[in-house]
Amino acid sequence: MATRGSQQVPPPRPLRLVRKLGTTAAVTISAHGITRNELLEVEKTYRNGSTYKFLENRFNAPKYNFVSDLQGMAPEIRDKYVAATGFEIVIDTAFLQSGSASTILDQLAQLQPIVRLVRYLNVKIEVLASSPFMNSIETFKDCSVRLSLLQVVDKVRSFKGLKRMTVILDLPEHCKEWSHAYVLPFYELETFKHWQVRTQRHGTTNLKEVLTKDIDCMDRKHADFCKEMRRLEQEEAERIQAAQEKLNNVVFTRVSTFKK
Repeated sequence: MATRGSQQVPPPRPLRLVRKLGTTAAVTISAHGITRNELLEVEKTYRNGSTYKFLENRFNAPKYNFVSDLQGMAPEIRDKYVAATGFEIVIDTAFLQSGSASTILDQLAQLQPIVRLVRYLNVKIEVLASSPFMNSIETFKDCSVRLSLLQVVDKVRSFKGLKRMTVILDLPEHCKEWSHAYVLPFYELETFKHWQVRTQRHGTTNLKEVLTKDIDCMDRKHADFCKEMRRLEQEEAERIQAAQEKLNNVVFTRVSTFKK
């Protein structure tokens, strides 16, 4: 008796990448590592010819390593993916208070070969519940918040292909106002000047535009800061010059070893 040959079912077919709900970027770089916030939509075909689509969590940590995955891609596929994907750098309060973002910088260093290809970047900053560091320009100059953010700004200079960059201030639940000090360090980013500022409540993904009056206020504060820094630098230069002139005018007298 003849038997029907078994019909071979094709393997699931990947269709597209879908960003996870509750995320603001496809790839997150933080002190905790590099996370890919994407699901793979897959189509499965059954023996009767019907199909079923589902989302596969293929990029779930700790098994998945984003850097290794990039290294294993064909160059043209990798470059195309990076250019079309949104990245975000998340700076938490622990680093803002410590004045060092070394762990975040270490994560960014792993991506150094491809950051020049990134076109879309968010820098999300977890705003401290209290912000006393903007009381004066002098205190702001050496505060941990500014020093930490300047380190990140320096790394962002390597993102040569940026087309859009957003600084996102992640506000605590009961925060009624935020300090401009979180934004001022980004004025030092000379390689990309068309960045924008947004705010959001912690735990949400809805971004809120910053009012024009707040942007004008930030511009004025940055101008005041630059003016004060130039004044302090001038004072320091004058102090050094005065000390040098005083040293040059000193008359050294040597007492003779012969007594009369």
